[in-house]
Amino acid sequence: MRETSNPRSTRLLELAIGSLTPPAGKRRIIVAVSYGFICHFIFLLAVLSMMTAMFFGMRKNFGGVPPPWTFAANLA
Repeated sequence: MRETSNPRSTRLLELAIGSLTPPAGKRRIIVAVSYGFICHFIFLLAVLSMMTAMFFGMRKNFGGVPPPWTFAANLA
């Protein structure tokens, strides 16, 4: 059997192993923590907006749809 080396998979393996031992640095840590905070904050806003929509979903409406367009509105 002949082994062939794929440069893409070799590079991917090098990146995966290199991520286990990142270089030290204050700026890198600050960027990582900031990214994590922003990501979790956006997720929190999304969950809160979903909970609000589910709570008011059956009690609030924007009015009725005229009869020719009811079928299209139900598809949306």
